Amino acid sequence: MTPNKKLLRVYVLNLPHKQHITRRFMCTYESPTSLFPPLELLSVAAVCQKHQCETTFSDAIAENNSLQDILEKTNVLKPDLIISLIGLESFEDDLSALNEIKIKSPQSRIVAFGHFPSLFPESILDETSIDAVILGEPERALSSLLEHMKNDSFQSDFPEFYTAFSKEHAIFRARNITELPMPAHEFLKADLYYETFMPGPFAMIQTARGCPYECNYCVKSFGYGNKLSMRSAEQVVEEIMYLKTLHKIKSFRIIDDTFTVNKKRVIDICKLLIEKKANLSWTCLSRTDNIHEEMLFYMKKAGCKRIYFGVESGSQKMLDFYQKDIHVDEALKSLLLTRKNGIETVGFFLLGLPNETEEDFKQSVQFALDARLSMAAVEGIVLYPGTALYDQYKDQIEFSLRPYINQFKDPMVGITHESRKKAFNKAFYMRAGYLGEKMIYGMNNLKGVGSTFQKILHTGVKNFKFMPGIKNG
Repeated sequence: MTPNKKLLRVYVLNLPHKQHITRRFMCTYESPTSLFPPLELLSVAAVCQKHQCETTFSDAIAENNSLQDILEKTNVLKPDLIISLIGLESFEDDLSALNEIKIKSPQSRIVAFGHFPSLFPESILDETSIDAVILGEPERALSSLLEHMKNDSFQSDFPEFYTAFSKEHAIFRARNITELPMPAHEFLKADLYYETFMPGPFAMIQTARGCPYECNYCVKSFGYGNKLSMRSAEQVVEEIMYLKTLHKIKSFRIIDDTFTVNKKRVIDICKLLIEKKANLSWTCLSRTDNIHEEMLFYMKKAGCKRIYFGVESGSQKMLDFYQKDIHVDEALKSLLLTRKNGIETVGFFLLGLPNETEEDFKQSVQFALDARLSMAAVEGIVLYPGTALYDQYKDQIEFSLRPYINQFKDPMVGITHESRKKAFNKAFYMRAGYLGEKMIYGMNNLKGVGSTFQKILHTGVKNFKFMPGIKNG
């Protein structure tokens, strides 16, 4: 420790919630069949460790901690700094929890980040007891803040803090993911996390930040943006092998927005996994327009079990409206090619805007059937501030931070979404042959199926869904 510098006690906290939610910068979702590690908070914890802070980490969601549990722990720790990620659908509850923590631990500075804090920092700081907000990616701004706090300087004046640590960072996004420390995975209890029909223990990694595509509903403008920053194949595989040694993981998820955007890099990662004899099952997210047969061959050989695709719609009109820059026929070919290469396909579909017709919806249902998807998840679209589509429809949307409300003013939009969601699930999951196919799948994947249903029983059978309820994630 450098002389005259304070040893900081930092508490990195994934806030408690009444639902079993996964918080990410870009989305918040709840499902009894999956729970992901709070990777962005683990990255924050690693930055704190790098600055030689006395770092404590709690995932109140995975560990089933109540707010009272956290208040008691905070009282014992007496941290100088508490850092939390504020979710989207959990926004109001998260702010209330942080207010309560501040009341019980007034000596602790509270810093928050996330999509809404990046969009509405003044409102949050004016109306809550949060001390500071970091805009956009948190690591660089946090590093500066920690150095100031070590010298007993926390700029309480918001405009000064905003200029010094956040605004410039958010605008220029001057970062290279290869320079960030590996997330502090050692804080996790890997057997508490899981993904649908995947064996545990389970982990999650991020190999790149940013997404070069322009989908107009996507929450990324104040998160990781369009500029893609990628870690090397060697760094990625080093982290995977570290997780295998540390937590004895059997499976992992690559959480990049679009893992397959760079064919050569994907193949390099796969070849290294094969060379290292990783022998792990894994999943990732992709777009249908960057699927290649050679890449699929190496992905399958390296243990890729499943690819999640943001299909969104089987209607070309709606795809064009979402600015997906994807053609329906090519999307179908890519999904069938993926299945042909022995990799499961999962399609995410959005029940659209007021301009989505019954014919557009029927085309989505037919597309899901024609693509022979392994699973499908369909949700009514939620338009978030900060997206181009929200700006286009904002006159038709009722939005409020506190109380948190984000919905179309016309109640028929939500009613239509619910009825179409039921019709979609019935057509897809109850079709002839699907249940028999899944029984065969279960016999061939007993370990993953057993792990999934064990978690369902743990979190509550009554909440079971075929796939997670995902909000633009």
